[in-house]
Amino acid sequence: MTANETRPMAKMTFFRASSNADPGDDMMTIVGMEELDDAQRALLANDAKGAGVVQCLFRDPDPQGFSMVRAWAKSGFMLPRHSHSADCLYYVLAGEMHMGSVVLRAGDGVYVPRDNVYTFTAGPEGMEMLEFRNAASFDMRLRDNDAAHWGRIMESAERHRARWPDELPPSLRG
Repeated sequence: MTANETRPMAKMTFFRASSNADPGDDMMTIVGMEELDDAQRALLANDAKGAGVVQCLFRDPDPQGFSMVRAWAKSGFMLPRHSHSADCLYYVLAGEMHMGSVVLRAGDGVYVPRDNVYTFTAGPEGMEMLEFRNAASFDMRLRDNDAAHWGRIMESAERHRARWPDELPPSLRG
């Protein structure tokens, strides 16, 4: 799109909870997976080890449009250091999101500009959040894929994994 062109007028779009879906592989491309071993790939892919759930609540058909995802990361789940090709706004619904020395709780959030490298760890009860992006398709670029970094991620997963199958989202705990 050139400077003189404008984006066509978007129309109001409704979405329903009943249409929530897996975001699919075409929403987020992961760059750097080929550098990981099988265990690291499995953990990152959120496989049968049950580290969490991701649901796409809204995705504009225009790749330059908006998207909104609801994610639940189980207790102690560490996301590797990474960046995205789109801005993101996280809003914590329940539990805790640990970003270095900053702990975000229900009602807190963080804006992460595109290409900003970051990581987070779900708190002891896990974390539920909404993720708003200014793109319907984007990438996730893995950073610091060294043995020490992945050792911390895998150690945290091993320490918490036994609880994950029975864990409820923090919003459903009494």
